[in-house]
Amino acid sequence: MDNYWNLNREDPDKYPNTDWLSLLLKDYAVRQSHNVSFRSGSAKRSTSLNFGYDDVDGLFTKNLSWKRYTLRLNNDFELFKWMKASADISLRKTDKVNPHTSPSAQMRYIPAIYAATLSDGRYAEGKEGSNKYAALMDGGTIDVHGYKMTGKFQLDLTPFKGFSVTGVFAPNFSYTKEKDFQKQVPYFRAGDSSTVSTKYITEATTTELKETRSDTFSHTTQFYANYQKTFGEDHNFSAMIGYENYKYEQEGLLASKSKFPHSLIPYLSAGGTSDVVAKSENVFELARRSYFGRVMYNYRNKYYIQGNIRRDGSSRFAPDSRWGTFLSASAGWVFTSENFMSGTKDWFDFGKLRVSYGELGNERINGYYPYQTTLTPAYSVGYIGNTVTSLPGYSQTAAVVRDLTWETTTTYDVGVDLTFLKNRLSLTADYYYKRTDDMLLTVPIAPIIGLSDPYDNVGTMNTRGWEITLGWRDRIGDLTYSVSFNLSDDVSKMGYIGNKEIISGGKIIREGVEYQSWYGYVSDGIYQTEAEVNDSPRTNSAVTVGDIRYKNIADGADSPNVINAAYDRVVLGSSLPHFNYGGNISLAWKGLDFSMDFQGVGKRNSYLSESMVQPLRAQWYNVPTLIAGANSWSRKNTIEENRHARYPRYSYQSEGNNYAISDFWMFDGSYFRVKNLTLGYSLPERWMNKVWVRNLRFSVTLTDFFTCSDFPKGWDPEGGVSAYPITKSVLFSAQITF
Repeated sequence: MDNYWNLNREDPDKYPNTDWLSLLLKDYAVRQSHNVSFRSGSAKRSTSLNFGYDDVDGLFTKNLSWKRYTLRLNNDFELFKWMKASADISLRKTDKVNPHTSPSAQMRYIPAIYAATLSDGRYAEGKEGSNKYAALMDGGTIDVHGYKMTGKFQLDLTPFKGFSVTGVFAPNFSYTKEKDFQKQVPYFRAGDSSTVSTKYITEATTTELKETRSDTFSHTTQFYANYQKTFGEDHNFSAMIGYENYKYEQEGLLASKSKFPHSLIPYLSAGGTSDVVAKSENVFELARRSYFGRVMYNYRNKYYIQGNIRRDGSSRFAPDSRWGTFLSASAGWVFTSENFMSGTKDWFDFGKLRVSYGELGNERINGYYPYQTTLTPAYSVGYIGNTVTSLPGYSQTAAVVRDLTWETTTTYDVGVDLTFLKNRLSLTADYYYKRTDDMLLTVPIAPIIGLSDPYDNVGTMNTRGWEITLGWRDRIGDLTYSVSFNLSDDVSKMGYIGNKEIISGGKIIREGVEYQSWYGYVSDGIYQTEAEVNDSPRTNSAVTVGDIRYKNIADGADSPNVINAAYDRVVLGSSLPHFNYGGNISLAWKGLDFSMDFQGVGKRNSYLSESMVQPLRAQWYNVPTLIAGANSWSRKNTIEENRHARYPRYSYQSEGNNYAISDFWMFDGSYFRVKNLTLGYSLPERWMNKVWVRNLRFSVTLTDFFTCSDFPKGWDPEGGVSAYPITKSVLFSAQITF
């Protein structure tokens, strides 16, 4: 190791120093977006037509792009004084290219000692044949072409004043064609001078093609009637009754072949005659039906009451459990209209107090038939005579609960809407309590059953929260400006869940505890001496100096003198974000305009996952910069350096101890982000009139450029561990209106 850099200079093929991120990612990518709109109309007709084109180049060095073409046509007609109609149609085509093997999951972790290419340009072995760069460049692509049509056709009838009947039909059709073509990629070892290789990267050992076709069709049908009437001059009444039906159908086909003799022709006819697959897949249906009604009344636009009822049915539930009835009501009082508030009109413009009660049903869970036992094609082995033979058949793979039904969330809310100082200052505030009953959760069952966990209505959850929005807008001469800010928080605690606990991914769902709280061990520093190790309970006998020490929470006669999951894990705190905020600042002056959107989280317990901090993960990943050097305990450090080391020793043997879920790896996950910064300029109208242009505006927008957080460098507070990175963008635009 001490002589590695000298050896690298002498023979970079045997002693490589590969910058994998620079090979796999570009510094920037170009995105372009264009829109053209036309509008025309008369007293009885209006039409708008919009064409759009987007072209996005991805950050991967090759084989990542996205294009979209859109067309929207909106038409409104007045056929008679008592009949109006509208017809809206939208067409969209998307072309997407992805690499057959995405490097996203591993590109941060590949050590530099593995070569991507040899000095003569041939692909190198990488890590025992795994070469993400070769796979990205020549390992094939996934080409996806999507076609979508949506429409909305509406007819409004007004047979007499105050009464209207509306019918809506909204179809939605999509068709997707995907070609996943894996191309065989050879590699060469250092010192191999041959030009032909029989060794292939593990990501593409053969040339294979998989083609899928998928089409979905859904439609929403609505009929509703409205009646409005003012009695006298003070009593305003309205009522609505309606019906809605939703139907969704999906069906797909898959065909694949392997053993292609070459990778020149990406069509199934060019493949071999063996290993042929042709089957249907993703065949689903879903239906929902609703009946609903609403009654509203207000007196002098001062006192308001409203009541709602809806009855919903879903095909996700069995006929006996299919329907749910949900009620809601609200009341409002504009207290600034009262006589006793007349003395405040100079500074207090508007004040309204609101209270509401509402029930909302939820049935949107994974799967389309959660109450039905479904059979999946399977093969078992049996005897035909004396011959062992593969026998086709079907098997159940998921457990089900037949009486599954709607999850219901009931919300109680009280709020105020206030404006002051000639509507320059505004305030909206709400406090609410939500109770969710019959929660739809997956319930763990004994693994020996051999079926996946079913959904069941097993729990209740109580949520208390508040929201506040402040705004100020004003004009000073030619300068207009506005500032808005919103802040909210809520805490959701589990109620009764049938004396069950659900523990998954280091989080727990337990009665009386905040939903999805972190759950694990309580750390007690890092072992510094053998005496400390010998005098304390441990998770296993391999734990030694330099490893994380945990507190023995259940130290009693009924618990063993060891640290284990059954006795010593506790709730470590909330995993959910708290004090979510956002806002906007806008300025405009003589054609110049500026706006800034920002957002953030004031409090969050985030977690340094293994992907962020574990060195030599899977026994070959690199060492994260965060824990490098004296930041980690090491026998090469001084006693003082180890005493101040933030992270445990590098050890694959102690992986189970050091990277068990614990408070050791929790950190402050709050953040502040400037989401968008826009500066624009509209040319003066007197200039534009000379060239028959109504408006011409140029602008530049920065997106996701500025973020403040404690997340390690290279990790984003809104991103995932293995996700495509969140990117910064600079957008230059021009908007012209004739």
